[in-house]
Amino acid sequence: MTFKSEQEAFWAGDFGTDYIQRNQGDALLASNLDFFAKALRGARGINSCIEFGANIGMNLKALNLLHPGIDGHAIEINAEAARQLCAIIPPAHVYNTSILEFAPTRQWDLTLIKGVLIHI
Repeated sequence: MTFKSEQEAFWAGDFGTDYIQRNQGDALLASNLDFFAKALRGARGINSCIEFGANIGMNLKALNLLHPGIDGHAIEINAEAARQLCAIIPPAHVYNTSILEFAPTRQWDLTLIKGVLIHI
């Protein structure tokens, strides 16, 4: 994969792989559940979502608990994180690429980016 920025190479490499260990656990899941329950309290008709920079899918896991059966998709630049995402959402819904290169072929009810924009 050819990158347009240093940040892409940084997150696709060892730092991004090491980040996996710091981005998981029950406390993070509980925090995400609380956040999304409040943020999406008035939202209706959320049947599909895509997360830009999903890492191992902790946000998607929370969304699936709040909206069972949601059609989740994710873009993740780090190959190991993308591999682990396949345990949360179907492998065909995991796009192992840069969000700068991703070209959507459909629309989703919810598009999510959380904690990623500072790295672009």
